[in-house]
Amino acid sequence: MLKFEHHIVNPKSNTMKKFFFIFILGAFFASAGKADAQTLKSYPIPSYNVIVNGFASFQEYQNGGTTPSDKKKTIRVATTSLKSLSTFNMTVFAYSLDRQDRLGPFYITAGEDLSIAVDDRDWGLLIKSENEAVVDVWIEGSGIGLLGRSGHKQ
Repeated sequence: MLKFEHHIVNPKSNTMKKFFFIFILGAFFASAGKADAQTLKSYPIPSYNVIVNGFASFQEYQNGGTTPSDKKKTIRVATTSLKSLSTFNMTVFAYSLDRQDRLGPFYITAGEDLSIAVDDRDWGLLIKSENEAVVDVWIEGSGIGLLGRSGHKQ
């Protein structure tokens, strides 16, 4: 006679979080239809005047922080289309570099700014654009003198 053991999986366990994170990123890339033919380009945060056509990754390495604190900051994304397209769309995901949290998807169009409130850990963005766009990504409000959109200290 066979015995079956049932194990209850805690949805908040680290294994489940990692699986979910990998699943979401995989689904995001698969939805593009051409993800396997593209190279994911990576840029630091802050970055300005980055041309994105397809996928791009932005990551900050300011704090070395992996433990959440009470300090808050805002990741800012500004876009401009290289072509005059009225239906231009961009999809943005934010994720902590320790892979414990992810935010999004956020949808923005050309000329819009996106603000994402996060804690003081290091964060990254994954951006998908169907059309060529110029993207600025920077951080505000962490109190460590980061650069704003103009490239000048705040």
